[in-house]
Amino acid sequence: MSAALHIFRTLTAVSLILCCMPLVWHIRYKNFPAVFLIVWISFFSISSFVNSFIWPDNNSIQHGWNGKVYCDIQIKLKVAAFAGNLGALAAISRNLARVVSRKTIGESKSERKRALIQDTMLCVGAPIFMTITHYVVQPSRYDLLPVAGCTVTVAQTWPAVFLQFIWSPIMAVVAAFYSIVVIIRVQQHRRQFSEILSGSTTINKSRFWRLFGLAIVLLLILVPITFFTLFQHLKHGIKPYSWRSVHNHEWQVIERIPMEGAIEFETWISPCAGILIFCFFGIGGEATRIYKGWLETLGIGKFLQKSSNEVKTGRNLNNSNISNSVFSIIERFGRKRKTADIERDSASRGSWSTNWDSAVDLNSPTTLSPTSVDAAGLFETHNPEGEPSPSIRQPIPMRYPEEDSDT
Repeated sequence: MSAALHIFRTLTAVSLILCCMPLVWHIRYKNFPAVFLIVWISFFSISSFVNSFIWPDNNSIQHGWNGKVYCDIQIKLKVAAFAGNLGALAAISRNLARVVSRKTIGESKSERKRALIQDTMLCVGAPIFMTITHYVVQPSRYDLLPVAGCTVTVAQTWPAVFLQFIWSPIMAVVAAFYSIVVIIRVQQHRRQFSEILSGSTTINKSRFWRLFGLAIVLLLILVPITFFTLFQHLKHGIKPYSWRSVHNHEWQVIERIPMEGAIEFETWISPCAGILIFCFFGIGGEATRIYKGWLETLGIGKFLQKSSNEVKTGRNLNNSNISNSVFSIIERFGRKRKTADIERDSASRGSWSTNWDSAVDLNSPTTLSPTSVDAAGLFETHNPEGEPSPSIRQPIPMRYPEEDSDT
């Protein structure tokens, strides 16, 4: 268990640190269902992290501290937290459905207050109810397991179904229902989707899809666990309920349950969920601005900004040197090419003069050499018989003034 325990502790500590930024982010934008979700998940991670040091193995379970008072408080909060997770997911899905239906546009103060009360009831109301009523079906104070530590106990009776086990599935169904509503309404208003979100002051397109994606992923994890727990409770049968049988003289007994070298699957859920929350909300432009604000508060921001400016300056100098080298090469190439063009033009003019003198007899204006070529395009090449090629122009006849016979 030691290797798995070290991995679990590291993963849980990292999860708790990473959840800080999304928590601040949602508090800033007053997204209270998401705030409650992070708080409930973080509570599970904190309790598991601390318990992994108090009860790390079977020996500590059998001979270690019994956890009185500490575990009495923790198990009540665990009852509330599990229902609170699903309640927060239901509230998130419900708010996203309201946004897509345009109900949040032009809301009055009373309507916003009513929506906040409804969110609070989903996130906190049901957990408080379950915490209060848990004692009715609590057959013992708690159980102790390695790493997980304090574990909730519930009697296998019919009141437990209605007071404890049924509420989490109800929350899961509500969350799944609103998620389906979101998908349907997005499909219906897909062309006006950006316009609809532009009317909201607390959410944009990026936040909408990140919240919805997080809700869907967590629902896919928590809903099967919720219904599996209900099934396991019902599978063992429902016993008749009696207050005396549930709260008898053995109620104070704390059962210590050793494990076969493995950490319970449920214990891994909260740290993995925390890292998942960070992946959705701890990366991006808005998160980066929050990080910069924290660094500036700690006095590190100026140093990092200075280092960043130095790096940028170095890059600019390197880019300038590279640009100068490139321009120098281009300039040299241009000069060489210009010199070659001048030499070629000079050679062409000299060839033109030679061919002109050999091709034209000034005393006979229409006499042409059969092989004459005029660089200016006035004369074209003739074939050996002296006839012009069919595909080329006839030479332009040139006339010169006749000399005076008296001269």
